[in-house]
Amino acid sequence: MTEPKADMPRVYFTVPGVEDLTSVIIMLRTAGATITDEWREFMVEGPLTARQAAAVWQLAEHVDSGSESNRLGVRVDPSGDLKAALDVMCPDGWTIDAFDWPDADWSDTDQWWMEQQQLQRSRRG
Repeated sequence: MTEPKADMPRVYFTVPGVEDLTSVIIMLRTAGATITDEWREFMVEGPLTARQAAAVWQLAEHVDSGSESNRLGVRVDPSGDLKAALDVMCPDGWTIDAFDWPDADWSDTDQWWMEQQQLQRSRRG
């Protein structure tokens, strides 16, 4: 993947206390998200592959499997429509069905989550 472009939108996700954290972590990783300095906030910046863009869309549509049906907080910067932002971030085009769950052994979700938390703590000093 190429370096992020300054003129591309960014998408931010805030992860509330969700019961289905493993699925959320897999989608965040697939999207190429990185943690920010804000509590449980992750950022995705382009350019993106079609699979990454579809993962961003899936994250925005995700409803927690728990009884509260929590959704992730989603913010596009600069402010705008998520689909339009993804169209810019993925100039080669994308479709919602480009998302594909990775193989079961693809990642250690707990390890990735801990690494992201450590990265955030190191940024805060």
